[in-house]
Amino acid sequence: MEKVKVVLIDDELSTMGSLQDELATLPVFEVLGCYESVGQATAGITLMTDIPDVIFCDIQMPDVLGIDALPDLRQLARMVVFCTAHSDYAAESFKLNVPDYIVKPASRSDLLRVLTKVANMRAGNTSDKSVRYFLIKKPNRMEWEPTPIQDICLFAMESPVVNIYGLKEGKLQLLDSVSMTMREVYERVKDTELFLYANQSEIVAVDYIQKVRTDAKKKGVLLTGRKEWISIKALGEPHFKEYLRRYNLKGGGDVGST
Repeated sequence: MEKVKVVLIDDELSTMGSLQDELATLPVFEVLGCYESVGQATAGITLMTDIPDVIFCDIQMPDVLGIDALPDLRQLARMVVFCTAHSDYAAESFKLNVPDYIVKPASRSDLLRVLTKVANMRAGNTSDKSVRYFLIKKPNRMEWEPTPIQDICLFAMESPVVNIYGLKEGKLQLLDSVSMTMREVYERVKDTELFLYANQSEIVAVDYIQKVRTDAKKKGVLLTGRKEWISIKALGEPHFKEYLRRYNLKGGGDVGST
């Protein structure tokens, strides 16, 4: 993935330093500059040869509220993300179509979420409700590559990581392992309507479902490239019912997915 160029704006130097340290764990990020006020950032960015992909901005700043500065900041970068200790402004931020809102301290999961949105933006897909890429580490384990979400057929928890599987030559292939919870994974992909939360350990891609079993005692799905059925447990019941309704699948026994 091409470098993601970022600018940090925060009047608390220790907090800005912590964000820099977290960004440094993901070499795909390149910090172009760090500023203690919106005014300083505006002056600095206008002199840059590169346009920042993302501005991480605090909200309660000494010269102006980050939210009030949003129109001007949007003229300086491709994306503005608020990174603040206060959750009070979250609702207002999303009403203003801010693509992400991070409550300090920023975590690796927060930054990966932003990376996914940058990948979508570069692909020309700016809809927050349509996450079409999931970041997968390349074989050298130092870089991240946006992988089309349609190429992922299964997320499987194998504590302490979640394994991500694709399909190659008709067989499941491990693409990557990520330090996330299943809930965090599902929050990343749920709005695409491409995945079914089957149970506490498995999230499956509906396009790869070959058969479904609706018998009350043996509810489950069978994926392409896998011999074992994936059981539908209590956690997955509402998702399974919605899947059956959406694809108009009824009755017991094995039903071919359409």
